[in-house]
Amino acid sequence: MKRKVLAAMAALAVMLSAAACGESGNGTTAANAPPAAPTEKAEQAAGAAGAAGAAGETAAGAPGSALYPTHRVLTVGNIHAHTEYYNATMAAPDENDPGLLDFDAEQARYQAYKNAEQKYNIEIQFDSMDMAGTTQSLSNSAMAATPDYDYYFTDLQVAIPAVMAGYAKKLEDFVPPGDDLWGEGRVFTPLHINGMPEGETYLFLQSEIRHDAFALGYNKTILQQKGLADPLELWNAGKWDWQTWRDMLIKTTDITGQKKTTVYGFGCFWSWFLDGMLMSNGASIAAGREQTLTSPQTIEVLDFINTMYNVDKTAQPWQEMWNDNNDFKKGNLAFFIARDWILQAVSDDTGYEFGVVPFPVGPSGNKDTNKQDSLTGNAFLLPRNVAEPERVYGALFDTVNWFNYDTDLRDGDLTELEDNVKGKTNLDTILWMSQPEKANVDIWLAINQGDDGFSLTPLMNGEATPAQLAETYKNWFQTLLDQAYKK
Repeated sequence: MKRKVLAAMAALAVMLSAAACGESGNGTTAANAPPAAPTEKAEQAAGAAGAAGAAGETAAGAPGSALYPTHRVLTVGNIHAHTEYYNATMAAPDENDPGLLDFDAEQARYQAYKNAEQKYNIEIQFDSMDMAGTTQSLSNSAMAATPDYDYYFTDLQVAIPAVMAGYAKKLEDFVPPGDDLWGEGRVFTPLHINGMPEGETYLFLQSEIRHDAFALGYNKTILQQKGLADPLELWNAGKWDWQTWRDMLIKTTDITGQKKTTVYGFGCFWSWFLDGMLMSNGASIAAGREQTLTSPQTIEVLDFINTMYNVDKTAQPWQEMWNDNNDFKKGNLAFFIARDWILQAVSDDTGYEFGVVPFPVGPSGNKDTNKQDSLTGNAFLLPRNVAEPERVYGALFDTVNWFNYDTDLRDGDLTELEDNVKGKTNLDTILWMSQPEKANVDIWLAINQGDDGFSLTPLMNGEATPAQLAETYKNWFQTLLDQAYKK
């Protein structure tokens, strides 16, 4: 489960990408040792690689060279945070490894890779790449006769601009209509980009229980000391709105010197915060072909943020994004952004208890759809000129479908994830927020590139009003959207 969670987590999700770190480089290993004898659970899952006639079958035929007589190396440009995991998956798991919490699942994954290599007559190699390296590779090679890689697994902030630049291959051209991708989606889920023509799909996600929401975390201990209601209870009662939150922020902010440690009502990365507030008010900036930074719903969001930072002064002054979000661990913030991996990093001996709640509902928002609609996570794409796309997709499908369509086996035991986020109640909230009914991708951050790009900091620092900020950047976003959609 430990490795499974690592693979599933979008730990370097889009809103953290501005702080993405880690060196790029190569990490290609392939196990030569024969696979260990599979357990009953592994045998159950191993049928995923080449089960003829199963729903979602991609490339039928006998294993080996019957269908593909020419051996080839299938290369993968892989987001750097996940390469260690995938290379480990290519090696036979050690049942005595104390860090391996689910040997059967790891054995099934390993066996799926070995089966795919045999069935498609390939050798799979992973290269570690950071976001800048992936962008450069796609722009330099996707249109060439021989792209650098046969498929990429990368951050959506890289993948979506690549699609708009014409670097990705359309899935409808090589994934048959009866594939699981277009049906139940037990292995892959297609991601359609708002504004793109119907019938043009270029990106697909790994189907799984998502737990990558930008939830609103809160320090239960601070709220209890102030005699304030629990936000999640207010949410359940339909009473969690912007005004209620504003009152709490005022009551929890202590910058008068009455305490040894200054406490602010809120602090976090501004991009994460903006996404959550947009979501809570049914607003967006670039969710289609026309910019909506100047829409009434988005102006309401900017007005509320301005009130927090410059009127009530309940938000921690902007410093540097890691510190602004991590200060909650010291008890300096009553509210913060709570990702699953952020809560996991919190020591159990801080002396504080932390809860998680959806963002409060704005005046134009909807409680029932106040879920994760922001641009977050990683996606697969095949470069436009990849050779034998059916073969590449088939091999990828079989390796990911190590669980043979058994979603209970795929999702496994959530006990560890529950511990990471500090309890079942927090986990239930994060899971609910992470499963939107539809993909409503606001691509403002994906297209907002360059030193002169949009930033919320002038508003937070009192250097621009909401109207001035929107007026300054409305043409910026419209120009980027026109370029992206080739208007």
